Amino acid sequence: MTAFHLWWATQSFRFRIGLIALLGLLWRLCYVTLERPYRILTDEAWYVTQAHRLFTTHPFTSIFDYNAPTAQHGPLISILVAPIAWLFPDADAGLRFVIPFIGVLTIVGFAIAGRQLVSERGGVIAAALAAFLPDFWVRDGLVVAESLSVALLVWLLVVLHVMIRAPRLRTAIALGVVMGALVLTRAECAGLCIALLGYLLWRMRNQLRNAVRLSALSLLLALVVVAPWMAFNATRFESTVLLTNNLGITLASANCHAAYYDGRYIGYDTSRCWLAAQAKARSLSSDEAEQSSIMKSMALEYAREHATRIPLVVAMREAWMVGLYRPSHVVFMSSLGGQPRWATWMQLVSFWLLGLAALVFGCKRVRSRQHRLDPIGGPIVLYVVFTLALAAVFVGHWRYRSTLDIALILIFVASLPSPSHAAANVAEV
Repeated sequence: MTAFHLWWATQSFRFRIGLIALLGLLWRLCYVTLERPYRILTDEAWYVTQAHRLFTTHPFTSIFDYNAPTAQHGPLISILVAPIAWLFPDADAGLRFVIPFIGVLTIVGFAIAGRQLVSERGGVIAAALAAFLPDFWVRDGLVVAESLSVALLVWLLVVLHVMIRAPRLRTAIALGVVMGALVLTRAECAGLCIALLGYLLWRMRNQLRNAVRLSALSLLLALVVVAPWMAFNATRFESTVLLTNNLGITLASANCHAAYYDGRYIGYDTSRCWLAAQAKARSLSSDEAEQSSIMKSMALEYAREHATRIPLVVAMREAWMVGLYRPSHVVFMSSLGGQPRWATWMQLVSFWLLGLAALVFGCKRVRSRQHRLDPIGGPIVLYVVFTLALAAVFVGHWRYRSTLDIALILIFVASLPSPSHAAANVAEV
C-alpha cells in the first residue's frame, strides 16, 4: 500500500467527498472555457434570454417578441441563473460558469446515495464517478436544464431512501419539495414522480395509513411548488398550459416522413420536421399553447396513419439512445449546441464502459444473492424504465439518458465486492 493510500484511508468521509467535489468543480470550470458558442438557436438561448428578462416587465416572453408569452421549457434553471444575469446584464456565455456549481450537488448526492446503499467506500467511488464521467459533466458547461435535473434526480433517490427507512414528516416535506423542483426543471419527470410515490405506497404497505398520509403530503407540497408557474401561465395563454408548451414540437419533430422512412434519421428527429410543423401551426394561431396543440395533433395523426412503422421506429429510438446507431450524427448535432466533439465522443465511450461494468458486476451480485440495492432497487428500475420510455415516446437524445446514467452508477457501486470479501478471495488464492 502506497503512502497516498495510507493517507487517503485515514481521512474522514467528509474530507474525501469535499476533495472530490472540489476537483470535480475545478474540472467543470475549466471545461466551461472549452465549450463552443452555439451555432444554432438552441434551448440554451431560451434559458439565457428568460434569465435576463425575469426582473423586467417582460418575463418569460418569446426570444423574438416581447409581447408573446412563452413556456417552452420549465422555468427553474432560468430563475436560478437570473440573479447573476441581473448583476451582469451583458453576460450570456458567462452565465455558463454558474452551472458547474450545480454539478457539485450531483457529486455530493451520489456520495450520500452510495454510502446509504453500500458503505462510505461506496459513497467515495460513486462521487468520483459522478465527478469525472463525461455523462455527468458534458452538459455542465451549458445553461440548460440537464445539470439541475440530474442533481435533483440523485437527491430524489437519497430522500426516498430516508423515507423508506424512517418515514417522517420532515422527510415527506423534503420529498415533495424535490419533486416539485424536478418538475419545474423537466416537465416529463412528473410521471416518474407519480410512479415513485406509487412505489413508496407499495413499499410501506404494512403501515398503509401512514404511507398514504405522508405520500399525500409530498404530492401536495410538490403541487404547491409548481402552482405559481401554473397560475402564471393560466393568465397568459388561450388554452390550458399545465407545465410547458414543448410537447407539440417534440412530437412533431419525431413523427414525420424523415423520422419514419429516411434511413439516415429513422427513429430520430430532424429540423425539417419541426420547421414544417411549426410553420403550419403559426399560420393557424399566434398563441404558443395553441400552436403546441396543433403540432401535437399533427404528430399523433401521422403516427396513427403510419402505425405499422411504429415498432421499427421505437426500436431505432432505443438504438439512438444508447449510441448504437449513427453516433457521429449525434456528435455533430451536439457540437452545434456548444458541446465539443471530443467531449461527446468521450461521453459515448464512457457510457458503454460503465454500462458493461454495471451489467457484469450486477449479474455476479444477483447470482450470489447479495442485493445491496435494497430498499431502492425498485426506484432504480423505474429510472431505467423511464429512460427507455422517454426514448420510445419521443426520441433517443442522449440528454434524456440521465436517469439511466444514475442507475448504472448505483448498480455498479452496489455490485462491487466489499474490501473484506476481496481480501478473503485473495487469501483463498
